[in-house]
Amino acid sequence: MLTGDGGLLTGLVRQVLQTGLEVEMTEHLGYERHAPEGRGSGNSRNGTTPKRVTTEIGEVDLRVPRDRAGTFEPATVPKHRRRAVPVDNCVQYRRWRLASSSDASISTASAPCIWSASTWPYVG
Repeated sequence: MLTGDGGLLTGLVRQVLQTGLEVEMTEHLGYERHAPEGRGSGNSRNGTTPKRVTTEIGEVDLRVPRDRAGTFEPATVPKHRRRAVPVDNCVQYRRWRLASSSDASISTASAPCIWSASTWPYVG
């Protein structure tokens, strides 16, 4: 079975989105999970919040990480959004963003992946 509960694609999409959220949290805090430099930093991981998002292949359950200061704003699956835009749209957006930017210092990894009609040129 490819889609639905326990499906191969469902698991793959869950893993990609979950990894994206974890990477974002690491970048936000500036240190890896369980790293000693995080002790006494003033902000740290504070568990997760469950979230169910609808994707092209069905519903996917995620664990969105939280930080103690409440300042983490995920771009992979933005707050208050229940519908995830396909990952390939994110990649296309990043490429568009890089091509349209005059700032050569922007890398593919640092280009944001925000999915709204105001920032995505192909959404009506």
